[in-house]
Amino acid sequence: MSPEARRERVFHALEGIYSRDGLDGITMVAIAAEAKMSKRTLYGLFSDRDQLVHEYMQWVRADFVRPLSDREKEYPLRTRLVRLLAPSEDERGGLPLALLRQVIVKPPQPVDCVYGRIQQHLETNRELVQAELDRAVERGEVKIENTREAALLLETMVRPSILEPLVGIESFPSAAELRRRFDFGLAVFLQGIGAVEEAPH
Repeated sequence: MSPEARRERVFHALEGIYSRDGLDGITMVAIAAEAKMSKRTLYGLFSDRDQLVHEYMQWVRADFVRPLSDREKEYPLRTRLVRLLAPSEDERGGLPLALLRQVIVKPPQPVDCVYGRIQQHLETNRELVQAELDRAVERGEVKIENTREAALLLETMVRPSILEPLVGIESFPSAAELRRRFDFGLAVFLQGIGAVEEAPH
C-alpha cells in the first residue's frame, strides 16, 4: 500500500473514531487500531497527533477549495470558479467543525501555532480564488478593481456561515442545500462583476 493510501486510511479511521467516541477517543493508539496498522507504521507517517490532525485538516480543505490543473485554468471564469469552489458531495461529518470548535472554545497549547495553521488554510484558499480573478482580469473576462476584496466577497457569498455550527447549533446545511447556495451565490457574484454568463458544465 502506498504512503498516500495509508494516510487516507488513517484520516478515515480518525473520522470513524470521532463519529463513535468523540474527540476524547482520538488517540494515536486508537487511530492505529482503527486503521489496522501498527503504532510504528502510524508514527512513520505522522510524528504525533498534532501533525496528524493538521494534515487531516489540509486533506479536508480539498472539500472546500481545489487547486486547478493547468488545463482547467484555460476554462472560462464561471467554470474555473465552479471547479475551484463548488461544495464536495462527500459528507465529512462533524469532525472538522469539532476540531475548529475545540480551538476556539478550549485552545490547546501553543495557541499561536494552532491559530497560525488555521489562518494558513484560510489564506491559501483566498489566494487560489484571487489568482483566478486576477487571471480573469488579465484575459479581459471581467473588470475588477480589487481582486482581493472580490475574492473575500465571493467566499462569503458561496459559503454558509461557520458561526452557528461552531457555537453548537447542529443544523448545518445538507450537501444539496450547500450546492443550491453555492450556485445562487456564484450567479449573483458573476452578475455583479459583469462577467459574461456561460452555460454551466
